[in-house]
This record gives sequence, C-alpha cells and structure tokens, in this order.
Amino acid sequence: MVDIQLKCTQELRRLGDSYAFDLDVKTYDKLRGTDRSAPGYLFVMIVPRDIKDWIHLHGDEYLLLRCAAFYACIQDKPSVNTSTTTVIHLPFAHRLNRDALERMFEHSRRHALGVRDGMVA
Repeated sequence: MVDIQLKCTQELRRLGDSYAFDLDVKTYDKLRGTDRSAPGYLFVMIVPRDIKDWIHLHGDEYLLLRCAAFYACIQDKPSVNTSTTTVIHLPFAHRLNRDALERMFEHSRRHALGVRDGMVA
C-alpha cells in the first residue's frame, strides 16, 4: 500500500535535472510523517490545457490519460520553516511508469516490515 497525493498542472518549472512543484505545507507534512502506515508520495501530472485533449473515457472499459507524470517520495523528509508552500523537486528520472510503481510497492513492503532505508529511485 502507498499513499499518494495527485496534483495536476499545465506547466512545471525546470530546475537543472528536475521539475519544481510548490506543494502546500499542510499536504507536505501529512506525506512526510514518520508515523505513517504507508509511505507518502507526491504525483504531479503535466496535462494539456484543454481537458478534451487529455482525458478519454471509453465506456466502462477504460480511462485513457494523455499526460506525463513524475513523483517524489516525501516520507521522512524534514520539516520546513515556512507556513504556506515548499518546493518539491521531481527529478526527470522519476517519471511515473510501471517500473516506478513496482519500486514503490517494494518500498512499501519494506516499510511495513520496519526497514526505513528510503526509496530507491
């Protein structure tokens, strides 16, 4: 089990080899808590401006999203000295895909067993 906070945006700032996303401190604190039963992640989807260009419903069969998504593991991050937002770095290498999800689930399994060694990206 993993806990995620999903955010959507039309643009992300580039900072070197990562994107930067301003996350509200309240959400950051919930995701970073050391007493969580499951690791907390931030997922950020970069979507087209027009919703018709990125969400395609195909009856009851499936939902197709045209977007890119990146993630950061917030679990066990330090507290911040601000009350509004904090910048979360989303490395380009942390693209959300099947392999990333498998690593997250493995991290969660280790977390449940009491292993606190951080997520391997």
